[in-house]
Amino acid sequence: TQQALHLQRLEFGRQISKSPLNERQGRLLNAITRVQSQFLIGSFDRYELFTTLLNELLILSDSEYGFIGEIMISEEKAPYCATWSCTNVSWDSGSRKWFSEGYRRGLRIFKQNSLYGKAMHGEIVMANNVDSDIRATGRPKGHPPLKSYLGLPIKRNETVIGLCSLANRPSGYDQELVDFLEPFVLTFGCLIEAQRNN
Repeated sequence: TQQALHLQRLEFGRQISKSPLNERQGRLLNAITRVQSQFLIGSFDRYELFTTLLNELLILSDSEYGFIGEIMISEEKAPYCATWSCTNVSWDSGSRKWFSEGYRRGLRIFKQNSLYGKAMHGEIVMANNVDSDIRATGRPKGHPPLKSYLGLPIKRNETVIGLCSLANRPSGYDQELVDFLEPFVLTFGCLIEAQRNN
């Protein structure tokens, strides 16, 4: 079942997170290289490709769920995140319908006054006690627990063009992990830019 696979991935992530830094760096770079190669060839399913990368990020960061996506501007001139991959955390019929209808083409996440909204505007957001963080604005009833959060803005020339959001690392998020994920941040920015140029 999906729940069993989710728990299996979490346990695998716990084991990987305890491995030496050089092993984790090698695994991250291998995942990035695979994605770059398929992206440059041009023959790929974007959702499947970046879901593979997101799953690697979740494992290597020991996170429970997250999403990666591109920052777009609405007709009302407001930024929003169009996901390239997103963990399914749907909790009721409405959220399940929203996810199933949009996850492949990209879900649209608009909420500005939120932790990920801050990241969309260029701030690296680390919140290790979300319930008491003044930047957090609550969650819909039934939403899975959000205990800790990391939001990484993806920039090109100081403009935010993408977002990586990770949640629920048991030990909390820190600068060491931000530095570890820097190769992904740089690569994802290049891929977004390449997609736009195409």
